[in-house]
Amino acid sequence: MSAATGLTEPLQTVLAADPWFAALSLTQQQQLLSLGRQRLLQAGQALFSRGDAFCGIYALVSGQLLISGLHQSGRQALLTLLTPGQWLGEIALFDQKPRTHDAVALQDAVLWYIPRVALQQLVSTEPMWWQAFGQLLTSKLRQVFI
Repeated sequence: MSAATGLTEPLQTVLAADPWFAALSLTQQQQLLSLGRQRLLQAGQALFSRGDAFCGIYALVSGQLLISGLHQSGRQALLTLLTPGQWLGEIALFDQKPRTHDAVALQDAVLWYIPRVALQQLVSTEPMWWQAFGQLLTSKLRQVFI
């Protein structure tokens, strides 16, 4: 990643707390981060909504994101609260279907965004990335069952 973004070291430091990202080799971490760019959200701003087309994956660098869905009663159901270092958006990477939930900033937030096109290029040129992204997805699934 170029020094012009100014996020390489702070971003890697924040993400190092995430077991999935920390398990990647330094080369893989840098490769993944080199594909992204910063995205800013203001408090109350939606990152994406249920039903939106897949556009990429995100890492939360600072702030908090509320992940929610609709309960069968029609009321909002809190699914989780994301804090810095966590990734989101990978479900749609696998099935290319619309987003499964809503993601809204509870406070001003900084995210690292890796666009869909860059991800598709990465997994097509280096298929081992599918396993890495699968591990990200299954790590979240395991948390549901704990």
